[in-house]
Amino acid sequence: RRALRVAERVGFAYLTLGVKLNLAHVLALAGEDDQSNALLEESLALADRVDMIDPDYARPLEMIGDLKASSGRLAEADALYTRAREMWEELG
Repeated sequence: RRALRVAERVGFAYLTLGVKLNLAHVLALAGEDDQSNALLEESLALADRVDMIDPDYARPLEMIGDLKASSGRLAEADALYTRAREMWEELG
């Protein structure tokens, strides 16, 4: 969370997005789904606004998707996998 505050202060969307996605993954692992989902939604909105496609963003989406799939939340997992796959396809 401290890294996120620093990233937001610095103001680089690339850095902020990466920290948010990775923190969302950590929070999901810890079972803090509400906080994880909030960060995930913020991250996806930021990615849309700045149109960033990067493997550093696709990987956390896949990892969070894995967690959602393993807990039976298949529709949410599928949406994340689709988003990650689109990024990978754009990256070539």
